[in-house]
Amino acid sequence: MNKKRNRIIRITSIVALVVLFVAVLAVFSVQSEDEGAQFSPGENTDVMEFDPYIENESRLDNSLLEYGKVLNKYASSDYADYTGEPIVLEGTSYASVSGGEVSAFTEDYYDEDSDSRIEAVPSAVVTTGTTTTLVYKFKVSETALYSLQLEYFMPKSKATEALVSFTVNEKKPFLEASAIELGRLYEQYEVGKNDDAGNEIKAKQRETFAWQTYSVNHAEGLYRNPYKFLLQASDKEQTIEITFSRQAVVLKSLSFIAPMNNPTYEEYKKSIDAPEYTGQALERIEIEDSIAVKNDMGITMAWDENYCSSPSSYGLINYNIFGGERWSEGGQSITFKTCEVPEDGWYQIAFRYQSPVSDIAAYREIKIDGQIPFKEMEEYCFPASDSWIGEPLKDENQNPYLFYLTKGTHEITMAVKIGPLRHEILALNESIDYISELIKKVVQVTGSSRNSDGSYDVDKNRDWDLQLYIPNIKSEVETCRDTLYDAYNNICQLNGNTIPYYASSVKVAADLFQKLADNTEKVPASLNDINTDISSISDSVTNMKKQGLTLDYAVIDSKDAAYDYATSNFWQNMYVSGVRFVRSFTTDYASIGVVGEEELESLPEIKVYASFGREQFEMLRNLVTEDFTPKNNVKVDLTMVAGAEGLIMLRYVAGTAPDASLTFGVGSVIEYAMRGALYPLDTLEGFDAYLDEETSPFHPQNFVPTQY
Repeated sequence: MNKKRNRIIRITSIVALVVLFVAVLAVFSVQSEDEGAQFSPGENTDVMEFDPYIENESRLDNSLLEYGKVLNKYASSDYADYTGEPIVLEGTSYASVSGGEVSAFTEDYYDEDSDSRIEAVPSAVVTTGTTTTLVYKFKVSETALYSLQLEYFMPKSKATEALVSFTVNEKKPFLEASAIELGRLYEQYEVGKNDDAGNEIKAKQRETFAWQTYSVNHAEGLYRNPYKFLLQASDKEQTIEITFSRQAVVLKSLSFIAPMNNPTYEEYKKSIDAPEYTGQALERIEIEDSIAVKNDMGITMAWDENYCSSPSSYGLINYNIFGGERWSEGGQSITFKTCEVPEDGWYQIAFRYQSPVSDIAAYREIKIDGQIPFKEMEEYCFPASDSWIGEPLKDENQNPYLFYLTKGTHEITMAVKIGPLRHEILALNESIDYISELIKKVVQVTGSSRNSDGSYDVDKNRDWDLQLYIPNIKSEVETCRDTLYDAYNNICQLNGNTIPYYASSVKVAADLFQKLADNTEKVPASLNDINTDISSISDSVTNMKKQGLTLDYAVIDSKDAAYDYATSNFWQNMYVSGVRFVRSFTTDYASIGVVGEEELESLPEIKVYASFGREQFEMLRNLVTEDFTPKNNVKVDLTMVAGAEGLIMLRYVAGTAPDASLTFGVGSVIEYAMRGALYPLDTLEGFDAYLDEETSPFHPQNFVPTQY
């Protein structure tokens, strides 16, 4: 009987294990049908609602209102967009200048590092890095809404953006008019270079220089389209006052132009009579290798060890992806070149992409050859995903968009946008301000004291008749509750009905205000909870603005092209893990990045320890082999050592210490110096220049902790 029972138990256990194994395979091998499914964000407009907490906010002066609310005023007054020819003002046609000095751009600008040359344009004006204000006069023949366009470039300087503000007829047209940024351009070079072990070396970056045409927009990509502002027709001359600060700028022209008015996709399709492409599949566009220009040095290539990432990087290192969390700030843009398009026609454009943070949709403005083809590309949503997705750009019915491309190569520009979340960001910011004011009122009534850590001391055993002192407190709490619940629901909807991590704090705050609305006498005892929720909502607003997107490759192909193998399955993941495990026993991580090792054998050598991460170590190795060694004829044996500082003294005693360490705590200098383990720098020729305030690249006080 026992044998039979044991046999049944064994068989049952084996069957259970098999079922469990099959279930695990199903989970890891099958991608959710909802992964990458496009959805409709609903109405997506730049027109913002007025603050529900402020009575008659619409009566405030435009200079005190956010652009979206000013746009609301324009809409209610039925102002039309300007449709005529641009009103162009040349850079040197200013009526007056104040602040810094200016001059005409009469000599060619040449940058040797990037081999960039910009020919002189005498009608362009050159400002200095100091605050400079230029006033231009012009006439307007039509009352309408205009956009402002600048054509400029920035000479090499501190690699930061220039700040710009402007007024029209001595008045700010909206609040954000004093916070405009002009960006720089950067490029990659020496792409695809490998070290002696076969690992790819990350491409170098440098600033490049060219004229940029910029339609003035929100610096953080908050709004869908460039700014519009009202100009009234008049026989009198009008003025625009534009102020540059922080960086020198060469301004070629500024123009009042017709605002952006792109066709819908259906209108775009009807406007071009051309056949769909049905030829052979086109080559894959490896985006990390195809970047033509970007506006932020922080957006870089990286490597991904997923089996399906192209080219593979689970063996030797290959930089095969681009973007990620570093490409998440509003306004950051990249431009990459496409493959050769064989003929004129309609093509489908697809991407293999991934959200660097789970369940977060990302919005991007997409241009082809500098132009947005149709409205749906003004803020295209890449749906949230937990894994890699290979999908064409498509509508909410999952139908791929088709793009008309002419024969030859093209450039695709993608810029980070906030998307329709802008409305929820504004609502939450207004709620934070209003709740803070509500707390002040309650504190005044209850006399609650505030501690150094920001918390409140509240007498929880005392009852307060708050409605006697704050008659509208119930309606105020209900308004906060409703606004927070609406924001939470909209955030989830705009994320494809997937709850993003930053939405939880909004839901928690809404639930709290629901309880307080039921009994306002709980408000004083809940001050600390309310205060905590304010901080959490503020963090959520910051995180809502970060919409990272990682790109692997792009595909331009026919309408019916298939994009398979974007997501690796369980067996492929197991294979990658096995390869990585085996290689961990054979890879010499200390030699990563070494180029031309045989040619360096005859040079003198120094040994250096560094406790950096793998990517930092590789970048340092690149600097050594490509810059330090050629200039100084000294070979560097750079070794990646965990906890280098703790090993140096032991190796010094044993006579095997390195010549230098790059991760050495300042607090240990005296301890090592008194044992004679450090070389005195002041015995080196020319070191005195580093102690001189006028000649030293460092602050002289930095050397104080290292003196013995």
